[in-house]
Amino acid sequence: MERTSLFIINTPFQALCTIEAIKDYDIKNYYIAIVRNVNDKFNKKTEKILNDFNISFNFIFIKSFYDTLKKGILRKFDSELYNLNIDRIFVGDYYSDSFRLFITFFIKNEVNIILLDDGSATILLYKYGLSHIKLKSTNVIIKRKLINFLMLFHTKKNILFFSVFTPPNNYNILFKKNSLTFLRNNKYNDKMSFIIGSKMSETGKLSENEYFNYLNKIKARFPNETFFYCPHRKESTEKLNKIKVLFNFEIFNTEYTLEYDIYKKNIMPKIIVGFGSTAVYTLKIIFPNIDAYTISFYNKKTYNVYKVLNDVYKEQGVKILE
Repeated sequence: MERTSLFIINTPFQALCTIEAIKDYDIKNYYIAIVRNVNDKFNKKTEKILNDFNISFNFIFIKSFYDTLKKGILRKFDSELYNLNIDRIFVGDYYSDSFRLFITFFIKNEVNIILLDDGSATILLYKYGLSHIKLKSTNVIIKRKLINFLMLFHTKKNILFFSVFTPPNNYNILFKKNSLTFLRNNKYNDKMSFIIGSKMSETGKLSENEYFNYLNKIKARFPNETFFYCPHRKESTEKLNKIKVLFNFEIFNTEYTLEYDIYKKNIMPKIIVGFGSTAVYTLKIIFPNIDAYTISFYNKKTYNVYKVLNDVYKEQGVKILE
């Protein structure tokens, strides 16, 4: 029986990583499972990207950890999955206990686990592993131990990262570079500069005034530049209206992800500024000659995490804007 690669994903960026993995690994047989959840709009973006490249996929429905456990035991997932001879499993969100539980039901022999990027969370996995997620209750601890037990006998010892993020040499990570080659092989014309927005003021990591102070610093650093503001999907409409009035930024709403929207619209970025956004790093890979910046934070709530991110970003040539 031919060997098959299983992909389990649920975001547009993971779809981009899946396309690159299929090309990079020269995969002929694959089964792509898009996880359905409450964010159907996000699912549709993921679906559209794969459709653009004529890549087939299936949907699975996962409501919770215990829903996954029940369906797996009762063999309620797509019957095709149970007949596959899987040799590699690409996981889009390794932090998800449900994702990791799901894959244990379809492993018959030893397989390689390969992690796709889930934004900058990959860098935190490099540094901390799953210990970055606090075990807040006995219930979570039991779930984690069950998954580890189920995966123990079927997965090869080391997990490999297929990532855009190059880990520091001292991290001792098994790593294969995702160079986003298919996004680089395109003709780009219109030049535009972007600020990639953040939900930090919505989540309380920064006050709205603190956030606006950073936008003022960007304007002061580039006084003659026309910026398009690309909002995070969780930024409030009220905040975006203030940004348009106070800073005269035109709002650039993405249809997919910024990387893929730029690809579809043949835009050549000039300057990219972000708040720790993955897109700053990936766009620097796709366009090595652009000026790419990430904001450096000194807020107690954000400093430790963003220092880890900044160290990796600097290795790619992203400048730190203080």
